[in-house]
Amino acid sequence: MVQNGVIKHTRDQNMVGDLVASGQITEEEAQNHPLRTVLDQALGDPDSVIEPAFYENTFSDGWLILSSDGFHDFVRKGRILEIVAAGETPEEVCGELIEAACESGSDDNVTVVVVRREGEVCENCKKKSDCMSKV
Repeated sequence: MVQNGVIKHTRDQNMVGDLVASGQITEEEAQNHPLRTVLDQALGDPDSVIEPAFYENTFSDGWLILSSDGFHDFVRKGRILEIVAAGETPEEVCGELIEAACESGSDDNVTVVVVRREGEVCENCKKKSDCMSKV
């Protein structure tokens, strides 16, 4: 999420995400860690299922960006903030973010979904996400 010039992000469900969350390594160290692609769990493997963290839909007046590691491993937070601040529409921001990943030398698939929320969050939206405009 990008709100008021601040990026808030979820924790990766992989071994390196666990190391960052526990304070054993920094986010910068995680970017090149040899175990950054080792997952905690995967779809279809009942032995590795960990109860996921759920996030309540309470963001307002901001941007929600869902991305693959082909994007977020190559585009730094400062560049994301620049693109979002200059963007008018989710389509424009999405295109610029994908272009930034490609220009940064991403060698992985680049997937980006951008949602913009304007206004206060109604009580109904806190329970379900049918009031958002999506790209």
